[in-house]
Amino acid sequence: MQDAAARLLAGRTSVVIAHRLSTLDAVDDILVLDHGRMVEHGSRAVLAADPGSRFSALLAAAAYSDDIDQAASGLSDLAEARRDR
Repeated sequence: MQDAAARLLAGRTSVVIAHRLSTLDAVDDILVLDHGRMVEHGSRAVLAADPGSRFSALLAAAAYSDDIDQAASGLSDLAEARRDR
């Protein structure tokens, strides 16, 4: 999906609405909306590096969520391995 989107968007100005932050890895600029109002605008690198930015907070929350998902998956695997003994 990501490769197809990259080919489709290459050389074009596009508006991408993303629910997954990984979708924004290849964009030039990010615009963050809150209740229909623009609250941030900038490059991914600048917004991600700013600890006070909403985008940075979203990245941190996503990383935390991924860590929890990975931990839960590991616990599930461990429980399954113990049952199989």
